[in-house]
Amino acid sequence: MAGKMGQEMTVRRGRIASGLLAALLLMAAAPITTSMAPDIAMPILGRTVYGSAGDTVGRVVDVLVDAAGLPQAAVLDVGGFLGVGNRVIAVHWSTLHFHPEDKDHPITTDMPADEIKAAPEYNDTTAPAQVVVPHTPPNGTLGTVAMPVPAKPTDPPAAPTGAANATK
Repeated sequence: MAGKMGQEMTVRRGRIASGLLAALLLMAAAPITTSMAPDIAMPILGRTVYGSAGDTVGRVVDVLVDAAGLPQAAVLDVGGFLGVGNRVIAVHWSTLHFHPEDKDHPITTDMPADEIKAAPEYNDTTAPAQVVVPHTPPNGTLGTVAMPVPAKPTDPPAAPTGAANATK
């Protein structure tokens, strides 16, 4: 009898240990989450982008991010009708305006339609993206240009001020 009770205790201990181990594994695998209300954060892929007059500009099809994961440009599918004649362009992130507090969550841009039509096509994901960025030309109107490449300095670096006196 004592042998049978000892076996039952061992089986119980084994079941308890297995249950505790399973509970610990489930707790360790559970992700930590937080809530983001739609009036704070909103999904944007596939969303329509509207012009300042409420006209449809295009649809967000991708987001280009930098090494830190911060958005730098939005890739828009623009123009065309029923998929015919459409083009894909990349616009600087600052050209888009988000309104998560609005129940319809519109995405708008103040880029003029003629600039969107003139934007270079984004079609080679292995090459540097030609991203249309806002600028203010001398006449004061909002415009866009292709993302410039930083210029190389043409003047040689100046000598330290103490170096000239040391040779005299």
